[in-house]
Amino acid sequence: MLLLKNVLFLLFLIFELLLAASIQVRQDSKVQVWQDTSVRNYFQDDTMFLWNGIATFSRHVTDGQLVQIAEDGLKSMLRDARDRVPKKRVPTVMSALVYQGKSDWRVFLSSSLKGSTSMIYEYKQVEGDKACGDMRNTVPGAVKDALSQCAAETKSSQHLYDAGCGEMNILLEFAAKTGRSPRRIAANSRMVTWQGEVDGKSLKYSGGKIKPPCTAPGRFGCDNTLKALTQRIKILSEDTGRRSYVSNRPTSTEYQPLFPGYENGATESSEDGTT
Repeated sequence: MLLLKNVLFLLFLIFELLLAASIQVRQDSKVQVWQDTSVRNYFQDDTMFLWNGIATFSRHVTDGQLVQIAEDGLKSMLRDARDRVPKKRVPTVMSALVYQGKSDWRVFLSSSLKGSTSMIYEYKQVEGDKACGDMRNTVPGAVKDALSQCAAETKSSQHLYDAGCGEMNILLEFAAKTGRSPRRIAANSRMVTWQGEVDGKSLKYSGGKIKPPCTAPGRFGCDNTLKALTQRIKILSEDTGRRSYVSNRPTSTEYQPLFPGYENGATESSEDGTT
């Protein structure tokens, strides 16, 4: 009888573990990102690839949960890109920003941008002397001001990576979704970027880590730009551990094109800024 009880108890534990695992899989699948086709259509550049999405939560999202959400966003991108996107065009980082609204918590997710065109600058640095810091009219005014301030302070004309990082793309996503200046991101917002270890041939994911905002001696990057833009965003430290959000599932997920109206291949673009 004792042996039978032990066996039944063991089977119960196994069942609980399997159930938890299945719930976690469903939870992970709830965080989703989409390829933003409006970017390549707006700029008429088929080399441009970027993924983003917004997840809404009814409860507070902890630091650890935000890290896990960023990793799950990266996994979602890899699943979507596999077998249909040239491997060299798939980013390996995913940024996540959470801020509290009136009655919910929104998490903005965005990858870095791959491609030959910058969404921020008229020219990329590989184009030599043309890359003198001139920015597009579509860039939100507050972002322009922050980049210009950093350029003046470092005497470097452009962002280290032409402002194509996930952190910068989230600022554009926030402006596209809310119509508000990124300076008005709610106080006590938090941001993290997850860098994946991804096989370049198969897109197989084998782990990753938190990537701090970029910067370099004598240059400026996302670290400098975010500080110049607002003091409201807390950057999570590299030692922040991942935590499951299985008990705090998103109530909705959505795709947010950076250039609404260009998702389906519109070919004419008109640049007008957002402040």
